[in-house]
Amino acid sequence: MELRTDLGSGQFVDYRTPWTSPSEVAASSLDLIFSQAVLEHVDGLEETYEAMSVWLKPGGYAFHVIDFTAHQLAPFGTGIGLILISNGE
Repeated sequence: MELRTDLGSGQFVDYRTPWTSPSEVAASSLDLIFSQAVLEHVDGLEETYEAMSVWLKPGGYAFHVIDFTAHQLAPFGTGIGLILISNGE
């Protein structure tokens, strides 16, 4: 699934799930990577962080909220995915 929203300033939000390869996102193309309640589900965490470090522009930011509660017991899905933000460069 891919969702793009023009923010009026040449920026867009790109939501990708699932992603399976670091090459799916261009190197040094992202200003911000944000995840919420995602990384606690990732098996290849070291590889995931390596991929994100390649994707970020120099000076870019990664912001992650890791949920250590038992949310997997909830009767609904977790909506696992990544939200990637870039200024389109």
